[in-house]
Amino acid sequence: MKKNFISKIIKREGSDNILGRGVINLLLFNAKILPPKVHKAIIGVFMRLLVHRKHKYVLRTNLKILYGDTLSDRELEKKVDKILRLYKDMFIDMAYYSTRKKMPDYDEFFDEVIGKEYLEEAYKQGNGVIGLTAHLGGFLTITHALSLIGFPNCATIMREADDPKIEEKFNTLRSRIGLKGIPQSEARSTGVKLIKFLKQNGILIILSDQKFDDGVKVKYMGRYKWTAKGPALFALRYGSPVVPMYNIRCENGKYKLIIKPPIEIIKTGDPEKDILINTQKFTDELESMIRKYPDQWYAFNPWWQYNEQQLTEIEAEKAKESIETKYNSAISEEISEEDLEEGLEINPF
Repeated sequence: MKKNFISKIIKREGSDNILGRGVINLLLFNAKILPPKVHKAIIGVFMRLLVHRKHKYVLRTNLKILYGDTLSDRELEKKVDKILRLYKDMFIDMAYYSTRKKMPDYDEFFDEVIGKEYLEEAYKQGNGVIGLTAHLGGFLTITHALSLIGFPNCATIMREADDPKIEEKFNTLRSRIGLKGIPQSEARSTGVKLIKFLKQNGILIILSDQKFDDGVKVKYMGRYKWTAKGPALFALRYGSPVVPMYNIRCENGKYKLIIKPPIEIIKTGDPEKDILINTQKFTDELESMIRKYPDQWYAFNPWWQYNEQQLTEIEAEKAKESIETKYNSAISEEISEEDLEEGLEINPF
């Protein structure tokens, strides 16, 4: 085998994908054998490698839009680091749940449940429920939270990982602990699966703050972005109540499930206008909650239409990262076949 074996793998598979798979394997393996504090420290190092400069740049840019000029650069960096730590801790918790093959029970999971009665009333209508939420707090475990309070017929529309092998690992992890999801590709193809799910009185959880390249153009934190028209469409056409719900992380590591009253649906008789008006109302609700819990907002995507100066800065960051990638590839060519085989033996996955 030639000396540049590693660099060939990186070129074929992509350095992002290889690193991502490695971190997930390490995350699950270490959760079985290491104390929680040691595990967190080790994964913290790898998460810093996995979260590229461009992701931190987008997070920093989005927080600037959120906070305006109210924070100094140092305060902003502290916010960025805090969000990254919380994001890391969420995945570490998932790894521990996975090794136990079960999620925590009610008392272990919850610090508080607020507004359960709103979901009970909406569910009684029998038209399914749209659970409106954002990439906030413990969004990954919101189906578990709902199951714990008596609503097991729920699922989150989940965006698949770009790397199929990473997505396969995530699916394995989720299935071990019973987290329920519908792949975004299936949701976007025809919508038939979503309609059937709602007709079975399912609670369909939609992360409506994610990035879309089409749909409905709404104002979000003072700027325009594209977002999904699905929640408004389902509410208008099938009578499904839209209930905001958020799984907020508490200082003690438990969660506070916040369920708010269903959002009143506006009907003017003009379908396109109704979708736009109601989607804007949903977006305003998400913004208000994100502003209340900004330190738990995983703002890793460029949701807004950036101006020319911001686009130039993003391209400059990408160019800088490209140079660093070439440098790292040159280093990786010096790794021998023996070193690779030893590394694979250490990692049982």
